[in-house]
Amino acid sequence: MSGPGGGDPSGGGAFIGMLPPLVLTFVIFYFLLIRPQQRKERDRQAQLAALKKGDRVVTSGGIVGTVAGNRGDQILLLVDERKDVRMTVLRSAVSTILGDKDGAEGGNGKADEPAEPAPVGKDRT
Repeated sequence: MSGPGGGDPSGGGAFIGMLPPLVLTFVIFYFLLIRPQQRKERDRQAQLAALKKGDRVVTSGGIVGTVAGNRGDQILLLVDERKDVRMTVLRSAVSTILGDKDGAEGGNGKADEPAEPAPVGKDRT
């Protein structure tokens, strides 16, 4: 019997025995979670870099507009053509690209025109 100060040779083997399942778990997490997220973020950055004048977009705040100009990391959105309402937003605030103004769809396959919202305070039936 070894005392409290004595080294038990089987104690180090327990850690080495736990190492392969730990590495396997990390590899599974990498291929199932980390790598797809990196690919998704890379595709998003490519789409944001490819924004051009005339593209219809939705911002993270829910504002729908048409890109009227680019200024580095900012874009100029034309929100209402009749009243000439324009907004400057960060490129990173664009959450969805609906397509260009001519009707061609963007990369996500959503419709070009958003649905009309229901009137507030009126019966919707």
